[in-house]
Amino acid sequence: MAWRSQGDGGRFIREKYTDVSTSVRFINTYGGSDPLIVSPGAKYTIFIQRVLFLCTTDAAQTLTVRDSASTPVVAAFVASSPGVVLKTFDFGADGQPMTQGKDIDISVSAAGLAGWVSVEAYARILPEAGLVPSNL
Repeated sequence: MAWRSQGDGGRFIREKYTDVSTSVRFINTYGGSDPLIVSPGAKYTIFIQRVLFLCTTDAAQTLTVRDSASTPVVAAFVASSPGVVLKTFDFGADGQPMTQGKDIDISVSAAGLAGWVSVEAYARILPEAGLVPSNL
């Protein structure tokens, strides 16, 4: 039997739906050109529950965790010169919904920052307006 979390139930929700959590370490030359999380499909919406950013090399650059839509939904923004610190963005067990069918990216304003980013998230298909349960 799999372990189930207590309290907010974030891990339980990730087990129920598609867990897309990931983490990445990046060095000060990181440009953020590849998606951090790839959407499982066009009908899936990614829900971000928590973003952790551990800055190991401080610099005068910003870092943004957002989706890949033309007008992106921003989940986390770290202002320039954050200091060598751990920043936590917590959206609860249900999480913050991002744009349907879009990937999750890390955007760094310029080279300089170094650290580690962890995103706890899940993806699920949301019913579209006008559908009845028999259509799902």
